[in-house]
Amino acid sequence: MQKLKIWGWDKKERTMIRFIKNGDIFCFKMDENRYCFGRIIAKVDFGRLAEIFDYMSDKPCISEEDIEKAVRLIPLVVLDSYSLFDRKLTGEWRIIGRQEDYTAPDFDNIYLTFGIGND
Repeated sequence: MQKLKIWGWDKKERTMIRFIKNGDIFCFKMDENRYCFGRIIAKVDFGRLAEIFDYMSDKPCISEEDIEKAVRLIPLVVLDSYSLFDRKLTGEWRIIGRQEDYTAPDFDNIYLTFGIGND
């Protein structure tokens, strides 16, 4: 695993969009008792491609070991990083660390679609 830096929930309440990088580890408040975690995979034209880990905690803390063991809870998602991390319009999402020199995995069989059905 590349070098991982975790600075925690309280260091930065907001991250401006231009400072969000591939390999950023984020945390979001799922409900009053649970926090979820994930990683920014890549920048795309309309947001950030991210993975959500299967690891949840009652505190906004995750260790390097937890990240190494984590698997994707759901397929990759595109996040509106401006609304979530910069403007903070929905929920409580924070960048809490970074995996330095992160290299995104091969995405040959991943496709993004818009709309539902024929729309």
